Amino acid sequence: MLRRRSRSPIARAVAAYGLILLSWLLSTPPFSGTDEWSHYLRAIGIAHGSWIGQKLADSYVPAVTPFIPAMTPEDLDLFRQFARVVHVPPGMSPGGYGCNAFHHLQSARCNDAVTPLPVASDEVTPVGIYIPTFYLVPALISRAASTALGAMRILRTADAMTCLILLAIALLCAYDASRGGSSLLGVALAATPMALFLGAILNPNSPEIFAGIAFGCSLLRLLRDEPSPPRWVYLGAAASGVSLALARSLGPAWVALYLLAFALVAGTAKLRALWRADRLPLLALAATLAIACAGNRLWEAAYGAHVRITVAASPNQEISSRALLLELAKEAIGYFQYLDTPMPGFAYKLYALAFGLLTIAALWRATIRERLLFAIGGVSTAVVPLALYFAVLQGGGFGLQGRYVLPYIVIAPLFAGELLRRHWSTLPLVVRTSALASIPLISFLHFLGIYAAGRRSAVGLNGPKFFPLQPEWSPPGGWGLSLGLAAIGCALLATALAAGSRPKASTTKAAIIGEVGVSARR
Repeated sequence: MLRRRSRSPIARAVAAYGLILLSWLLSTPPFSGTDEWSHYLRAIGIAHGSWIGQKLADSYVPAVTPFIPAMTPEDLDLFRQFARVVHVPPGMSPGGYGCNAFHHLQSARCNDAVTPLPVASDEVTPVGIYIPTFYLVPALISRAASTALGAMRILRTADAMTCLILLAIALLCAYDASRGGSSLLGVALAATPMALFLGAILNPNSPEIFAGIAFGCSLLRLLRDEPSPPRWVYLGAAASGVSLALARSLGPAWVALYLLAFALVAGTAKLRALWRADRLPLLALAATLAIACAGNRLWEAAYGAHVRITVAASPNQEISSRALLLELAKEAIGYFQYLDTPMPGFAYKLYALAFGLLTIAALWRATIRERLLFAIGGVSTAVVPLALYFAVLQGGGFGLQGRYVLPYIVIAPLFAGELLRRHWSTLPLVVRTSALASIPLISFLHFLGIYAAGRRSAVGLNGPKFFPLQPEWSPPGGWGLSLGLAAIGCALLATALAAGSRPKASTTKAAIIGEVGVSARR
């Protein structure tokens, strides 16, 4: 009974995120997610026997879209490297869906008028060479569908379940039943409204992001126990690390950065102690991660694009580094559908306030070394995206989006949550209260994100702000169901975070003093 109670905040948090994901699944029109049309074709190709489609003819020129207003010869060459032709069975073509993409004043009503293509077709997907890891199982299940809408529901649901499992691993690793101020708050800040939105659409970015959160939490959990952590923590680290490595082409880079951060946070003394106590599990984890990273590189060597690595002499004149980082921050917090649906301006300030409250409390009693490590981690969340943009993406003709770097920049709130857990019992009451004040802010932001994206779908961004009364487009079950699920999920999340921040009565003074001493030695 005691053990069951100790896990209740985790069960409540998983249920809360499940309801929020379900609300996103219902309220996001089909094929209205970021690049969802392209990923759908990639999955359908795999479902019907094609691991990778046919290369494009040299004469093929893609149709001009608002997303690609013009193509240089270099851009066209890169597009041809990524794109593939896939065979689509009758009734399964996504043609016509997502008709309001890039038209932010238009509702999703036009989706209801789409007539499925009754014959088979060959169609082009711009993500034809993406590593197939997170397409495989959903694609196989989608073979049971006979329409594009049916297949999309299956693919989205499978993707959302994968993300929820990874998030459950993160919550289990973060939670400490014996202490208050658990790093559940760090996980809650890392799982932004944008992350939950991506978790409910078909896009390999979503499992990549939640794998990053889970991997970061599992590595922090390895450092917590003396002399060694439970074996299930190693299993969580392996599952999330492999998922991160095999999600997208940058996976091995994220794994390497997380392992570097792990080594810095642990310090040589803790690494030696962990090696002496758990040599075999550590070797097994390292071997598993190495095999996954090697698999990623082998796929990229066989099928990947040859992106030019050119360090820009100066930042793009159209955007400064500061402006780029601010835009990335907004996109990482919440910028929905085809990056044409922002949250209200005050929402980003509320997130900054919640992150600030958590950070102040986390650093209040932190050691000098812990503060230095947090500063290094914070700087890296700015340096890594800029380096990626100026050295790779800009040279390859791509723009940088917040979702591309979200798998790594979540390291800042995760470490803040861990520091808060370490020092919670020694914090003044006013500091603890201010940290807990972030809980309603975090929960409210999720509802606000669903409502903002819902308005875009229901009536367009210039439509009535109170759109549920007269929507042009409604999800299955109506807006009352979707928004009701969101409200219940957000309320349940707030209670889970509050419960997870209360120490158990059985925590002894000696245990608290002992952990403070361990933190000081780190």
